[in-house]
Amino acid sequence: MAVSLFVLVFFRTVSSGHLWNGYCVLAVISDCPDKIVMSSLKAKNCSGVISLSSQSIPLLSISSSDPAVSLASSDLQQTGNYLKERERYFFDRSMKHRLYYVPDTYEKQVAEVAVQLTANSINATLDSKMVFPWIMPVLCFFYALFLMFFSTDKLLFGISASFLVLFSLSVPFYLTAASVCLLLPMLFLVLKIWRRDGADHFFLKNPVIILFFIVSFILSILTSVRSCFLFLFSIIAVVSVLSIAQTIEKNDKNKVSFKPVMIRPAEVIVFTSKTLQNALYGCMSCILILFVFLLFSSNFLVSTGIMELPSGRAGSGSNLPGLNDYIIWTWNTETYPYRSLNENKYKGERLKRDSIIFPHYAENDRIKEEDQVVFRYDNSFRQQVVAAIDKLPFPAIEQLLKKEGRYGRAGYVTEGTNSGGVKTILLLVVALIVSAFSAVIYTITSRKAAFWSKK
Repeated sequence: MAVSLFVLVFFRTVSSGHLWNGYCVLAVISDCPDKIVMSSLKAKNCSGVISLSSQSIPLLSISSSDPAVSLASSDLQQTGNYLKERERYFFDRSMKHRLYYVPDTYEKQVAEVAVQLTANSINATLDSKMVFPWIMPVLCFFYALFLMFFSTDKLLFGISASFLVLFSLSVPFYLTAASVCLLLPMLFLVLKIWRRDGADHFFLKNPVIILFFIVSFILSILTSVRSCFLFLFSIIAVVSVLSIAQTIEKNDKNKVSFKPVMIRPAEVIVFTSKTLQNALYGCMSCILILFVFLLFSSNFLVSTGIMELPSGRAGSGSNLPGLNDYIIWTWNTETYPYRSLNENKYKGERLKRDSIIFPHYAENDRIKEEDQVVFRYDNSFRQQVVAAIDKLPFPAIEQLLKKEGRYGRAGYVTEGTNSGGVKTILLLVVALIVSAFSAVIYTITSRKAAFWSKK
C-alpha cells in the first residue's frame, strides 16, 4: 500500500502548460512571412528554434546532396513520404497558422515576440494557455464523496477510494477519470456485500463488476503506458486496504465467542438495494459530464476559430509521423541503393530481422564465400538512429519527438485544453453506454426482484 502511494505520487503525469516537453509553441498566421518571425525571435536571442524553414534532410550517415537521398525520397513518396508528412508539424490542422517550436527556456522572450507581432496586426499566440484539468480529479472526488455517504463502511470506503481519486489526479485525462468513475461503484458494491454469504461467488460472476473492470482497464491502457502502470498500482492499493481490513475483522471476531452472521445472501442484497442503483446512475452522470466537457473543448468547436495544434500527448490516428516513421524512413533511405527497384518498400513488421548482405570472398587453403552484413535492422540500428538525432547540424523536428519520447504517431489537441480528439470521444461514448446500460438493466432487475419478494 505504501509502495502504491509512492508510485502514484512520484510517477504522476505532470499536466504541463505546453503541448510538448521542453518546448513552447508559437503559432503565427500563415500569411506572415517566415523571415519576420525568425528575425523577431533572433532579436530576442532565441536559439534552437524548430521551424519549417530550418528543416533539412535528417541524416548524418549520408549527405543531403547524395543522389541516393533524392532517389529514395522520390521513390518512397509512392507509399507515403516521411519528409512530406513531417511538414504537418509546422501548421495547425486547418493550415491557417504556422508553428514555431522554441525551447521553453525562452518562454518569456517568445511571449514578448507574440505581443510584438500582435501589436503589428499579425495574429500570434502561445500554447501556454493550457491549464491543469481540475475537472477530472474534482469530479472523481465528489463522486467518491457521494458514494461514501451511502456506503455501509464509510471509513473503509473513503480510504480505499482515496487511491482511485489519487490515480485520477496523477493522470488527469478524460479516459482516466472515466476509468475511475467505473471503478468507484465497483468498490461500493464490494463493500456492500463482502461480509455476506456467496459474496466471493457473486464477485466472480457479476456482469457489472466484470464489465466495469474490463472497460476501466482498457481505458487506462489506451490513455498511455504510464496510465496503465499507475492503474495497476491503484488497484493493488485498494486490494491491500481491503485485505488489511478483513484481517483486522477476523482477529476481532476470534476474540469473542458470539459471531453474528448476516442472514440475507449477497445476491438478494444487490438486487433490492436502491443505493447501488443510485451509485450506477451517479457513474453514468459523471461520465456524461466528462463527455459534455470534452465536446466543448474538442474538435467539435473548430468552427469557432479555436486552433487544433500538434501534441505528443494526444492520441494517434492522424498524419503526424513519430520516431518509428523516422527510423523506417532512415532505413529505407540508407539501404535504397542496395535493393532491387522491383522490391516493395519496407514497412512495419517486414523490417524485423531484415538485413543487407554482400558476398565476401576469403582465401584460407581455398577460396571461400562468406556473407558480410552491411546493414541489419535491429534494436542496435534503431538506437543508433535515435542517438544520431542530437548530432544533426540543424534544429530538427526529430529532436522535438525524441525529447517527448513520441514513437507512435502524434495527434492534435485543441488550444487551451487536454482534449485527445475523436478517439477520446468515442471511448467516452463506450464508457457512457456501458454505465447507462448497466444502470437500466439493474433497475429493471431490481424491480422484478422487489415484485417477486412481495408475492
